[in-house]
Order: sequence, then structure tokens, then C-alpha cells
Amino acid sequence: MQTRSLRRASAKVCAEPGCAELASANGSFCVGHKSQERVSWGNVESRRVDHRKMSGWERQARAKRVLARHKSVCHICGLGGATQVDHVIALAQGGVDDETNLRPIHADPCHSRKTQIESQCR
Repeated sequence: MQTRSLRRASAKVCAEPGCAELASANGSFCVGHKSQERVSWGNVESRRVDHRKMSGWERQARAKRVLARHKSVCHICGLGGATQVDHVIALAQGGVDDETNLRPIHADPCHSRKTQIESQCR
């Protein structure tokens, strides 16, 4: 019961690598890094990593690095124990497919809810 109230009250961590500040209520960056939020997304395809050049073990190693760097703290609810990584700025919205745009996330409910919201916005 107490966990649910913590999840609603928690804010997201800033998307800037290494920043531990909380993001603004409706953004991905803290006040200090707000200028890095993108207004125009450009060509999404040019921002994606070619997965033919990245093997499965390389993707797994990248995920492990991201989880370790952020101590498995979910960037959505702020609680520990996240086991997946998520693109903070979705690729469909122009986010890049590299470690600077990846953060830990809980598979359920955080990742599934975020994916559902993003799919409704397309």
C-alpha cells in the first residue's frame, strides 16, 4: 500500500548522464539541463544504431552498464530493482539509440505503462 503512494509521488531523474537531479514535472531534464530538451526531432532513422553491427551480447553488455551506472533505480518511479533499460526519449520521437538515452526501468508497470502512453501519442 505504501509502495503505490511512493510511486505516484516520485519524480523522474534527469536524463542527462551523471545528473542525479529530478526532472521537471512534464519533461525529461532538470532545470539545469532543460536547454537540452529537443524541440525538433529531425530524421529518426539517422539516430538509430544499426543493430546488424551490434551483437546480442553487446546489447546485453550495454544494458548491464546502464543498470549498474544508475544502480538499477527506475527512471519512472524512482524505486530500485529495475531489470530493463528504456529509451528516455523514444526512438519514434527522435531519441538516440545509445547509452546517453537509456535508463533503468521496471518491466511492469512502469515500462508497459510508458509504452502504452507513447503509442497513444503517435
